[in-house]
Amino acid sequence: LREVQELLQELTLAICQDEGIGNGEIGMIVVSGVIRVATASEGAAREAALEVARATRGEDGCISYAFYADMEQEGAFRVFEEWRDDAALAAHFKTPHMAVFREKLSKLEFISREIHRYVVTESSQL
Repeated sequence: LREVQELLQELTLAICQDEGIGNGEIGMIVVSGVIRVATASEGAAREAALEVARATRGEDGCISYAFYADMEQEGAFRVFEEWRDDAALAAHFKTPHMAVFREKLSKLEFISREIHRYVVTESSQL
């Protein structure tokens, strides 16, 4: 798993360099946060997240888009997205698969939701 994560990080950094991200020309958008659902909603949340992630990764301007289950907190999922720019993120919110995703989410029991948008003007490997 660690090798896959490192490979994804390297690929993301390469894409950022190709797109001019990190030199002030473009501000990449990162969306990151955690949602928590009731145990009864966990399976449906996982299914909805997988569907929307698969569809979203093919969108123009999507660098990465994934949900990760928290290994320590039942019903908690980390959201992590990288977008070329705000226009790509705005277009994402208007896609048919996002409408389906929102409809599925409306049927779930949420405990909490904390998601933030970040503008990245520089990126470097650690």
